[in-house]
Amino acid sequence: MTRNHILPGKRSRRLLVILAFIILAGLACRLAPLGLTPWIRKWGGSFLWGCLFDCMAALLTHPSHRLRRLAIAFIGASASEALKLLHPTVLETIRQTQTGRFLLGSHFDWRDIAVYALGILVIDIFISRTEKSRSTRR
Repeated sequence: MTRNHILPGKRSRRLLVILAFIILAGLACRLAPLGLTPWIRKWGGSFLWGCLFDCMAALLTHPSHRLRRLAIAFIGASASEALKLLHPTVLETIRQTQTGRFLLGSHFDWRDIAVYALGILVIDIFISRTEKSRSTRR
């Protein structure tokens, strides 16, 4: 019997909590007046963006498919950065809004992809360790 990993289960609920935390931390990092330096806001947000993609990939994949999850997360995060290289009218119209500019960005930077990869790896280690510790408790 194949289990759908998007449907609620203990693992999915835990991942959704982690995902919500990442989203809130990203919003706070980029938008809240916390007095963070521009460097922390920029790279902290990029790190959390990578974390977000890994967490979403974890919701879509079986825990035993770690490399698949990493690949999906990295391709998704990299594709989101590559969107900054595209300037069709529809994307430019979206980028003119504050939300569109926040989500799509406008300036491509290879360093962002490296920071996304770092975020993906760090949250992947965290998720893997929490799953291993939960499985040893059973």
